[in-house]
Amino acid sequence: ESADANAERDFMNEIGTMKIIGYHERLVNILACVIRSEPIFLISEYCEKGNLLEHMKKRRHFILENPDEDDNTFKKQIMFAVQIAFGLVRE
Repeated sequence: ESADANAERDFMNEIGTMKIIGYHERLVNILACVIRSEPIFLISEYCEKGNLLEHMKKRRHFILENPDEDDNTFKKQIMFAVQIAFGLVRE
């Protein structure tokens, strides 16, 4: 499979997962998608402050450059991930 075919398959899987999950107050929710004609696209809620992936990428650079300076930074990121996971299951 080509990279484009893999990317399209992954995108379709992501859309499918979002449809299965449905609305969740603590997730970016799907508003609409078009999958039966080209181009395939997904419309989701707007995240004013960006997305978690970009935030974590920015922090990764700091951690890799300063591993001994702040050991707590890595621990804080792990706790951040744990809090997100717990936040998703709370009612």
